[in-house]
This record gives sequence, C-alpha cells and structure tokens, in this order.
Amino acid sequence: MIDQSIFTVALYKAKVKKHNGSWRMCVDFKDLNKSCPQDGYPIPEIDWKVKSFCGYPLKCFLDAYKGYHQIKMAKEDEEKIAFITSQGIFCYTKMPFGLKNAEATYQRLVDKAFQKHIGCKLEVYINDLVIKSHMKEVIIRDIAETFKTLWQINMKLNLKKCTFGMQEGMFLGYKVNTDGMKVCPDKAYAVLSLPSLGCLKDIQKLNRKLASLNRFLSKSAKKSLPFFKTLMKCTKKRDFQWTQEAKIAFKQMKKLITDLLILTAPKEREELIMYLAATKEAISAVLMTEREGKQMPVYVVSRALRGPEINYTHMEKLVLALLSASRRLKRYFRTHTIAVIIDQPIKQLLSNSEITRRMLKEPEELPEPWTLFTDGSSCIDGSGAGLILTNPEGVEFTYATRFRFEATNNEAEYEALTDRMVQYLERVKTLTNNFKEFSIKQVPRSENKKADALSKIASTSFAYLSKQVLVEELNEKSINEKES
Repeated sequence: MIDQSIFTVALYKAKVKKHNGSWRMCVDFKDLNKSCPQDGYPIPEIDWKVKSFCGYPLKCFLDAYKGYHQIKMAKEDEEKIAFITSQGIFCYTKMPFGLKNAEATYQRLVDKAFQKHIGCKLEVYINDLVIKSHMKEVIIRDIAETFKTLWQINMKLNLKKCTFGMQEGMFLGYKVNTDGMKVCPDKAYAVLSLPSLGCLKDIQKLNRKLASLNRFLSKSAKKSLPFFKTLMKCTKKRDFQWTQEAKIAFKQMKKLITDLLILTAPKEREELIMYLAATKEAISAVLMTEREGKQMPVYVVSRALRGPEINYTHMEKLVLALLSASRRLKRYFRTHTIAVIIDQPIKQLLSNSEITRRMLKEPEELPEPWTLFTDGSSCIDGSGAGLILTNPEGVEFTYATRFRFEATNNEAEYEALTDRMVQYLERVKTLTNNFKEFSIKQVPRSENKKADALSKIASTSFAYLSKQVLVEELNEKSINEKES
C-alpha cells in the first residue's frame, strides 16, 4: 500500500487517533484537490438507501477492509501523492483517503461489480454493503453470490465490522430494523454528554451535533432558536453570552433527545399524511404513514424563519412550511400520494400565483464567512503584500505577493486586495460582486501582525520564507495608467 519514493516534491502527513483506538495516517491533499477536476459520478442518497431495506427481517452488514486502499493507483500518479516521514519520502500505491474523487471512484467500482444485485438483493454505499432478504434460505444463497463477486474483484472485508442474519444493525449512522430506523446512540450521547457551554466553539459544536438529529426531533428549529440567537449575536469570541433562556433550552433539548422518534419506512406507492405547524420564528412539517390504525412518523423537517418571512401571516407561514417540505422531501412527493391535514384554507392561498411566487424566492442561507487579513510593505529592496485567509473552522491559508513594479506603501496595501486609489477601488467593487456578502474594515496593526510580517518578507527577500507560503510575482499593475 505504501512504497519508498524518490520524488523530490512531497506532502506533509499526520497521525489521527480513531474512535476504536487505532490510528489513521492523514495527508494534506488540499492543493492537489484544487487542481483536480470534479468527478461527476453520482453518490447515492443516504436516506433512500436506508429506506430501501428497512422492511426486511434478515440483513447482513458488510464493511470493506481499509476502504479506498483496495484500489490501485496509476503508476504515473504516485508522485502526486508522495509524503514526507522521518524515515524518508514515501508514496501510496493504493488510493488513499482524502483525495477529491476517491468516493466517486469507489462508488463506480462497487456499482459496476454488483450491478445485477443492487436493489433486489443488496444495497451498496461506497464501502458499506447490506444484503437483504425475507427468507433464511434465500439470504444464505445471496451471501454466497456476494462473496463470489468480492473474490472476483479481490475486495477484502473487515470482519470486526461484519454481522450476518441480523434483524437490527448500524448503517451510515442509523440503527435500522424491520419496523424502521432509530438515531445512532453515539450521536445522541454526543449531545447528552456535553456540559454547560462556555464559548463560541462549544455552541458551534452543539449546532453541528443537533443537525444530525433533526430528522428525529419534532420542531427542532423552534427548540434550537436560543442557540441560533446566541450564535448570531456572537461575532467575536469575547461576545459570547450563555443566557438563561439558552440554558433552559439546552436542558429541555437533552430531555427530548433521550426519547427520540422511531421513523418508519413507507411502502411503495403508499399514501402518506403530512401535518404542518408554524410559530412566530419557525416552521415545521411531519410526514406520516398509517399502520394498524396508528400514525407512524416517516420524516420530520423544520427550519427557522429568516428576514421578511417572520412578518408573514400564520397562513402564509403554513404555505411556506409546505413548500419547504416539498423541496426537502422531493423523492417522497414524486413517488407517493400525500394528503396534507390542516385546519386552514391554504388551498386558496396556493392558488394565488403572486403569493406562491414570492415564497418560492426563498433567501439563500449564507454560509459562515471567511476572513481575509491583508497588509502591504514597501522598502529599498522592493514592495509586496501579505494575505492571511481564515476559513470558518479557523484554518489559516498564508499567501505573499512580491511586486515587480514600483509602488508606494499605500499602493502596496491596495494591491493586496487587487485594489490605486479611485481606480483600485473600482476594481475592488467589480471583484466583490462575485461574493454573496462582503464587508471591509480597518483593524489596528496589533491585530494584523501575521499579514504585516508576510508583506515585509515579500518586499525584502525570499531567503527566509517558509515552504508553506505561496509567493507569486506580479509583472504588471492591476490597472492601466495613462501617461501624463
């Protein structure tokens, strides 16, 4: 899987401890992935895969050993994934984790290998396989056929993660049985084990953990509003305030998580029922099916209202809840007849094209912002600029630019944003139109030390630059100046 390499360009690696105590070696492929085109091969929808075998009483859960490492790398590509260790430079001979198109490549392999059996005998999601059957004799035969295919493509299994003839088992983060699916106990425990939150990072972690439980949590947006408000008010780490309202909501959320819904998988072409609900700041919908005179939940969706949506009438909010649910549960709306149970005449509102058109123009949810710090420097040796780009997770990307033309210190600073005075400003305005949201402010030099240091390095000498800093030389200015 790994071989010694003679390549001179190599990436850095790190060891990460897995939840089972073993270690995984991780290599930073960010720059390589940026250069690779996207493989458009479709990855199956997790929800639909889980639903497809919920009604089967017998299931075998199989896990491919070392996953992606079972696919050989092309010899000419090995140099691109070489990495440095204390013993020298090595390269992967098998496909490693972290490559941009690794998932698509693996999915293409298993789809081709099991194309005759997918859907009827088994389901495959990348390196996870599930053999499904209603009868013991049939599943034994299907296991034999599956193992024959695995032998033909030389794919090995991780026996520690394989179970056979089970009524209930774990698949892609869900606990699946004959009746339906439950949330993974580990995901619920991850929230229940959290102490009282004390900083911005804690509230971000909580929101990420709750996102994986939303499908099982009725009216989750309404119950999570205090957390969202805390996060919105906290623009800086020192602004964090864990209010009494948030504390109470956190305790109530923990109680709800101890008794989450069990979701039922609907049968083919079965008629489903949908209930809608709306409050001042949130909307929700629950999709249900009827079994033996009881209504069982299939899927729960909810979201917080944004901007002008908060001022909608109650009936308009219910219509918005229906439109949002139809987007989220598109597959169910296409394959099932769904009866919406509501005590409001929303049918009349839906027939009003102006209102529905306004609601369909739903504002896009802006992702967490990236932050760019810039500074310029000019001296006898030359001029340059330094940039520090920080992503929402706090990872920094450093960049230094050395100018091959004369520039004053102010011009050097504006060039860092591809911005000279009025002309540079117009250039910046043009570029910022490509962003969904953009703001700029001046910060004290004490808060901009890293970018300042980079700009000084770029304007003087390359001798002391770190190998991790990218330096680009600009031969011309970003604007054309007319000679006076």
